[in-house]
Amino acid sequence: MTLPPLRDVPREVARLAALRVQAGDNVREQHVVSRSLLQKFADGHRQLHAMSVSDRTAKVIRRGPRGLGKIPNFVPQASLSAEQLWGETERQIPALLHQCDTDAILGDPEATAAIRDLIALHYVRNRSLRRAHQHAYGSSREAAKRALQGQPEYVEDFQRRFGRPPRGNEDLEFFFEMVLARSWDTDFRDGLLLRFSVERLFMVCREWMSERPIQIVHPKSGEFLIGDAPVITLGAQGQIGVALGDAEQIFMPLTPRSLLAFGPSAVGQVPEASVNQLNAFQVRAAHEFVFVRPGSGLEQFVRDTRFGPAIA
Repeated sequence: MTLPPLRDVPREVARLAALRVQAGDNVREQHVVSRSLLQKFADGHRQLHAMSVSDRTAKVIRRGPRGLGKIPNFVPQASLSAEQLWGETERQIPALLHQCDTDAILGDPEATAAIRDLIALHYVRNRSLRRAHQHAYGSSREAAKRALQGQPEYVEDFQRRFGRPPRGNEDLEFFFEMVLARSWDTDFRDGLLLRFSVERLFMVCREWMSERPIQIVHPKSGEFLIGDAPVITLGAQGQIGVALGDAEQIFMPLTPRSLLAFGPSAVGQVPEASVNQLNAFQVRAAHEFVFVRPGSGLEQFVRDTRFGPAIA
């Protein structure tokens, strides 16, 4: 996963300042896989099986959706407003998934727009984003410095603070390092910049996905499972986790009976071999857990796919 470059630096600086006001308003337990989505993979007793992808010998966890698919403090600061933003999409999930299972969604432009938002949401709520954010901060900081120096508002801010216009790039660099970047560095350490990055990437992904047609795929036999990084982006060589713009295929399971893929608008069925391949991508991409419907018989499939067949 890669982070997009800043587009409108002054506007984004203003957004970051607004988030600082909300920094202390937080929700500790945050779903990275929506609870309403996990409910579709539960059995008649509203339970799922959570399979570890880090320990073959770990016991299967049997639990309801409320207690699964969460990361404490995934967004460390201003997370309440993030949860409110996600809620605008998540409230629509039950109706959207019903439309996917019945193939009605392709005839409903508003629903197809909302299901794209659901994919964008699960693309950004991913542990990989945190790693990308950590790696990208230095280069993003330098890019912002270069971009700001050409902005009239930046020069005006310097003059307002120091009572004179800047005398070349040295003054502007000093201003950046001593005023703007100092607060940004604090925001980076405290996690507020991650909160900003999650929202910004979500908006970019929504825009990117808005014009892409979708397919709804159903299994002829077998069923889909779902991992804790459910949006799969595949490169031309089959590598998992490429940037959206570099992806040859993008897909995400929505229910045991439906999977969404970006491609020519269509519905169809896939054979069990394809279902297994799609499920295997979920298992390989997962960070901690894969979730399967109790009674599906997929528990051993998860272990064998992640760790290889057990040696007798």
